[in-house]
Amino acid sequence: MKAFSLIHACIFLKPMVGFGFCNYNFYESILSIAHNDTLITGHSVVGFAMYYFTYDPWIGKLLYLEDFFVMSDFRGFGIGSEILKNLSQVAMKCRCSSMHFLVAEWNKPSINFYKKRGASDLSSEEGWRLFKIDKEYLLKMAAEE
Repeated sequence: MKAFSLIHACIFLKPMVGFGFCNYNFYESILSIAHNDTLITGHSVVGFAMYYFTYDPWIGKLLYLEDFFVMSDFRGFGIGSEILKNLSQVAMKCRCSSMHFLVAEWNKPSINFYKKRGASDLSSEEGWRLFKIDKEYLLKMAAEE
C-alpha cells in the first residue's frame, strides 16, 4: 500500500484578478499527501506539481510544468514518478503534444530524473536559450512612441 495519495487541486487566487486575470483557474496542481503514519512533524503535503496549458504554433497545445517538488525526506519512494505519470495522463487526456519545463543547470539529480523518463534537453539539442524582460524594461518599451 502506498504511503501517499495524489489529489488534483485547481487553484484560483483572488489577488490575481486585480492583475487582469479572469475568474478562472490560472493554474492547476497535483499534491502528494502523506498518510498519517508516515508524517514528519507538521507536514502532510510532501510533494506537488504546478502546471498550466499553453500553445505553440509549431507544435500545438502543451502542458507547461511550472514547478515540481518533493520534500527531500520523501524522495526515493516513487512520489515524483507518480506525479510525473499523473501529469502525463493529464497531458494525454487534454490532447497535448508535449510537456515543457525548465531545470536549473546545477540541478543534476533533476536533470537525470527527467532524462531517465525520456525528456530532451532543448538547450543542448536544439540550441534554445531562455530570456526574460523585467518589468522595468517592459515599462520603458511600452512608453516608447
